[in-house]
Amino acid sequence: MTDPVSMGENRYLVTLNARGGFQSDGELLSRSITKANEFCQAKGLRAEIADTKNTGVQMWTPQNNQVIFSCI
Repeated sequence: MTDPVSMGENRYLVTLNARGGFQSDGELLSRSITKANEFCQAKGLRAEIADTKNTGVQMWTPQNNQVIFSCI
């Protein structure tokens, strides 16, 4: 999982890559959103999710997800 990366005015991106795992898309997405929340909480704010994207198939191809968020 990456640390949040700035995409401009209060917009951040977190990505997570899982290869050959047994986790569902929902579990991976939850981990990324948790990372976004932790990042914003450290600033005394909360994460507002703007967009998510999942690719790959569990146990078949590498799974990737992206979460774009703001801290409000």
